[in-house]
Amino acid sequence: MNHKYLSPLLVAMLSTTLFADESDTVTLQFNWPDVLEGSVDYSYETIKQQGGSESVITLTGTSDIRATKSDGSYTLDSFNHVIHDLTDDGSMSDFSKQLMEKIGSVSTTAIISPDGVMESVTGMESVVDDLKKELINLTADLAQEVQASLKLMVDDALSDEKLLEQAQTNWDSNVGQWIGAELESGFVYEVEYGTPIALLENQKIPTKGFYRYLGPVKCTEASETADCANLNYTSELDADVTSKVLDLIYERWQTPRPEGIRLAIEYEVTVITDPDTLVPYQTRDVTRIYNPDPESGKQNARIKTQTSVYRYTQP
Repeated sequence: MNHKYLSPLLVAMLSTTLFADESDTVTLQFNWPDVLEGSVDYSYETIKQQGGSESVITLTGTSDIRATKSDGSYTLDSFNHVIHDLTDDGSMSDFSKQLMEKIGSVSTTAIISPDGVMESVTGMESVVDDLKKELINLTADLAQEVQASLKLMVDDALSDEKLLEQAQTNWDSNVGQWIGAELESGFVYEVEYGTPIALLENQKIPTKGFYRYLGPVKCTEASETADCANLNYTSELDADVTSKVLDLIYERWQTPRPEGIRLAIEYEVTVITDPDTLVPYQTRDVTRIYNPDPESGKQNARIKTQTSVYRYTQP
């Protein structure tokens, strides 16, 4: 059995497993048009399950997008953000709501290389400055060593390098990691690779990922033919792996690690995209974090889901 080709951005080891008789092969290429304009409807949902109770926070909005090609590279703008709704169970502070609304309305500009790599992103600077100023106010009454630890955490997480890495992760999930892949429906492609941890200077931890091509689908509900590809990727980190990572992170933050934290993490992305260009029409990213509650004996969970639906005025 021949191994199938996947994007070199992630692959270290590859195996395939047959699970169906019928098959269809898709080749994925990054070839956006010279001008791409449209809008996106997006939603962010966070479900927190703790001690038998559940809380839900949801934000929905719309923004415009425009990509223009010059000298082979693309300038990708996201702008005109409109927040339609922000709902919660009353547990969010006013500051948290304001921060979510501001982050959700920031205009950004990214530069994408000719081969589909995000090289830079700008626009988050004002949010970072506001957050750091608010942190000073919120921690004014805390001990000096606690203030110093919190400042170190925030400066680390909100540095230019970390913000770029987060933007690159989002881009790669929906576009970058699929470039050049040739996938056959009816197969699971198992990949072993190192996941870089931004808070640990990109030290890599072993990760298993699973790629699937789920077959051709309509790009939109109004489409008459199934011209898009339905792609799926999942990965997981067990509690033993994350425990070692948490030890290193808290050591870096010079803060004692709280007892009882033992996290298992699952990640899933589903993309409906044009295989000839990798222009996305719908994306769904889900992160599930599980941690046992020593008091109740139940499994605590935090589930974050981000969904985007794109509409284009030029293809």
